[in-house]
Amino acid sequence: MSRTPPPELPEWVADVAPVLGVDPADVPTRMLLDLTRDVAHTVTRPAGPVTTYLIGLAVQAGADPETAAATVTARVEAWRAAHPEADDAAAEGTPARNVTTDASSADGDGHDGEAAR
Repeated sequence: MSRTPPPELPEWVADVAPVLGVDPADVPTRMLLDLTRDVAHTVTRPAGPVTTYLIGLAVQAGADPETAAATVTARVEAWRAAHPEADDAAAEGTPARNVTTDASSADGDGHDGEAAR
């Protein structure tokens, strides 16, 4: 199910992409939004943006964006099959499974909430 992005999104992409050295025309917004939604609703919400970042790293390393997205979509389907509770959890807006965090940080990234230095 694809939704129409908010009207501010194209303007935001057009504003930020050039600052980052990216051509706004190269940003597959709809694909990224759909994929992020699917991951967030199947695995856990924080997995959505992290997965989108991983796709960006894969593309930077030479992967084709569509191929990377297809690979992740296949993993989402495999996750859904291996975690049948995922659909129920997504409907309730909760993670499909508990997220464990690194004991040294609240968000599990090894940082204590401070910006990386």
